[in-house]
Amino acid sequence: MNRSKLRELEGEAVRLRPIARRVVPGTNKLPGVDDLWRIGSDCCAGAIVRLHNRVTGHFFDVYSDSVQEFREPNTLILRQQITLYPRGLSCEPLADRRLAYASSSSRSEMSPGSGTCSSGG
Repeated sequence: MNRSKLRELEGEAVRLRPIARRVVPGTNKLPGVDDLWRIGSDCCAGAIVRLHNRVTGHFFDVYSDSVQEFREPNTLILRQQITLYPRGLSCEPLADRRLAYASSSSRSEMSPGSGTCSSGG
């Protein structure tokens, strides 16, 4: 995705596709909730923006290779599946970029509360 376009959206609230999953230890995966994520600029070097979920407190830095596209109204389609845990999140690259609503089985755990996600391609 065009870096300048995503930066223009700073401050906007967007919905993620695929919807972030939620997991509580000792239970099965909970249904995803279609929370709004705020686009911010306080990201680490090399990232385009930081996404922040005000409901859960989770945030992660987004790189250009992690975003497939932006669609109106306010939908950010990622090339990865985000999974939220009580103390952190993980990012799983999607097996096929055309399948924005499916995910692969590979997984990369992120530190509690925050993360940096990159799909590598």
